[in-house]
Amino acid sequence: MDPLEALVAQIQGLSSTSSDVNRLQVILKQADDSLRSKSTRLPPLLTQLDPSIHSLGFLYILCVPKKINYKRYLLMAKTLVLEPLNIVARLC
Repeated sequence: MDPLEALVAQIQGLSSTSSDVNRLQVILKQADDSLRSKSTRLPPLLTQLDPSIHSLGFLYILCVPKKINYKRYLLMAKTLVLEPLNIVARLC
């Protein structure tokens, strides 16, 4: 399997619970350098992701080519992904 296809599969498979999102965050951080080298191939992957479900991976793919500061990325990810998951968990 192509590494980018594997990335999409991981994003799709690890986007439903807080613990999955935390695990996905670690995977994306570990893959950061190799993904930067493939940054021109990343934007088409967005068509395979639903931003309302795969927010962390979607945001990551948008940010990798721009080399956004990782702390800033984590702040955005927490705001866009983890907080809504916590809100939903409290409502259920």
